[in-house]
Amino acid sequence: MCAKDSYILGTDSLSQEDLEFLAEQHRDNLRLSFINSLGTPFVALLFRHMQESDSSSLITARESASGRIAGHVSLVSDLGRFYRVFLWHHGFQAAWMARKAIIDPFSAGSRRLCSIQ
Repeated sequence: MCAKDSYILGTDSLSQEDLEFLAEQHRDNLRLSFINSLGTPFVALLFRHMQESDSSSLITARESASGRIAGHVSLVSDLGRFYRVFLWHHGFQAAWMARKAIIDPFSAGSRRLCSIQ
């Protein structure tokens, strides 16, 4: 199998636009994920923490011609520590971003989690 396109793998710092793109891809491709019910801004913040944390890695593949993100892999070595540090550093901001899902857990986005498609 030979691919025409070439990709560049990297762990470089991502822009806010890149983080939002990853969050949108997460939302669109993992529709039943609980994390998605907390909102795209929340997921983008989680990806930002993932690239900053010493217990995780965020590897992206970019199209070499356009520089556009084609995919990513995220790895966490200690999930408990990852979320503890996330809550310590981003807890208030994350709660504010997820407030709609927290206040009304049966909103349209959360109902989607309960439906079987």
